[in-house]
Amino acid sequence: MKKKVLSVVVLATVLSGCGSSSSDSATVTPVVEPVVEPVVEPVVTPVVENASVCFNETLYKEGTEYITAYKQGDKTSRKQKSAALENTSFRGQMATQIQVMSEDSLAMEFNYFSVDNNEKSYSFLGSNVNTTQIYYEPGLLSRFNLDKGESYEQTYTSISNSPYGREESVYNTHVTFAGIEIITVPAGTYAACKFDIKTNQDGSTSNSTFTTWTGTGSGITIQIAVDEKVTEQLVEAEINGTKI
Repeated sequence: MKKKVLSVVVLATVLSGCGSSSSDSATVTPVVEPVVEPVVEPVVTPVVENASVCFNETLYKEGTEYITAYKQGDKTSRKQKSAALENTSFRGQMATQIQVMSEDSLAMEFNYFSVDNNEKSYSFLGSNVNTTQIYYEPGLLSRFNLDKGESYEQTYTSISNSPYGREESVYNTHVTFAGIEIITVPAGTYAACKFDIKTNQDGSTSNSTFTTWTGTGSGITIQIAVDEKVTEQLVEAEINGTKI
C-alpha cells in the first residue's frame, strides 16, 4: 500500500513540472510575450521624367561632327553633315558656330547658338545661308530643364535680310514637355523626349501645332509632326563616327 502511494506522488510531481522541494507551493514561471517589431514600409519616391536627359552638350563642343538623314513623305533627304566650329561673334554676341553641309550640294549653312550647359538649354540666334541672313530677337529658346507637364512661353521676332529685301514676323510659342516615349522610325527604336509646341504668327488667333521627339542621350531629333501628322522621321544618324 505504501508503494502505491509513493508511485502516485512521483507521477504527480513529474506532471506538475516540479522537482522535489521543501516548499509547499510550486514556482510559476511568468510567460514573456515576444516583442513584435512594427513593419516599416519603404518610402517609394516617384520617378519624375525630366527632359534634361535629351540635352547633349557634346553637339555644341568644338570638333564634334554628326551626320543625319530624314524621311520626308516617301523620300529620304540628303545626308547632312554638321560640324561644331570654334566660337565666333554673331551680330555682336559670342556664339557656338555649327557648319551644315548637305550631301551633293555646294551650299553651306552656318547656324549660331548660345548654349547654357548648366541650365540645359540653348538659344538659336540665327543663320547665314549664302547671301541671306536670318536672325531672332531674342534668340529662339529651347529648354530641357523641364519636368513632365511643365511648359514655357516665348515671344520673338524673326528677321530675314536678303538681296530681295527685309522681312519681319513676330511669333508667340508655348512649349510643353509631354514626357518620354518609345518611338520607332526607319533608323530604329528610340526613347525620346516629346515636346508639344503651339505657335501663332503676328497675333493670329489660330495656332499651328508642332510635335518634336528628341532622342535621350543623343539630343538628335528623331521625329517631327505638324498638326498631328508625321512629316519627318530619322533614317540614320551618327555622332563622331558612332551610330546612334
